[in-house]
Amino acid sequence: MHVALRAYHLRHAVEQCSALLQLEDYFCLAGVNVPYNEGEINAGADKDEKKWRRSVANQLDVCVTAYGRREGEETTLFDAAQKSLGQACGMCLSEVLWQEAAQSCIRKSLGVPELPLHFVDSMNAKIYVVVLPEDASLTEEGGILAFHEAFGSDYANLGLEADAEGDDADDTGKAGTSATGPPATDAPKDRSEGPQDKTVSQWEAEQDKFADQPKLPPGWIRITSRNTGKTYFFNKETQESSFEFPLPEGWVKQVSKSTGKTYYFHARRKLSTFVRPTE
Repeated sequence: MHVALRAYHLRHAVEQCSALLQLEDYFCLAGVNVPYNEGEINAGADKDEKKWRRSVANQLDVCVTAYGRREGEETTLFDAAQKSLGQACGMCLSEVLWQEAAQSCIRKSLGVPELPLHFVDSMNAKIYVVVLPEDASLTEEGGILAFHEAFGSDYANLGLEADAEGDDADDTGKAGTSATGPPATDAPKDRSEGPQDKTVSQWEAEQDKFADQPKLPPGWIRITSRNTGKTYFFNKETQESSFEFPLPEGWVKQVSKSTGKTYYFHARRKLSTFVRPTE
């Protein structure tokens, strides 16, 4: 087998996202796929995957950040993209940063509203184009670099509202991710402006008005969205925001392989439930 360096896939991606070239002081995280050996080719899940490994992925390919294959009917392309980013790069993004509403807001603020949210590449894979904002916070969680939205930012509010309304995702084929972000900077400042120009400390002082609601895990507070009036949850340490009630310590979110339904599991207590736990 003759192996050569092939930049075709990256060139095609750049042609689809030419607006990236207008961004100053930003970098694009590209990836390199190496060919499969004979054993890996024969270990393909099915005939199509074996053919793809032998006939398509047979060069040193400079390409988008990461590629992933959809696993089973219960896995969406969006799930595959998230998983591929973690496996290939050891990084993950908060749900808000993935939201199309938040990504559109970030693009508009950078002057590149024409930059596509996703496109289909030369291998017929759906590529998600994710731009990381300059004020995104960065934490390390179990050896994984986790990026979160800045508390109180316009794109975060838009993303949370989109998350509450639900996300329609395409669920066939392969998926990939192209991540773009600013150069690494120092840690974010301690003082963060929240909805209605309140600081985190001011929101902490107002938690008594939520006294009739279930107690939150340590580090979490309730915030009222200035755009919708809805209450969401904010983690003071990780700056994570969510409309879903934070899981108490020990609980993890799982998806049933047989039904595709979401459930919650507590390993130490050996408990499982379809109702999101609050204690």
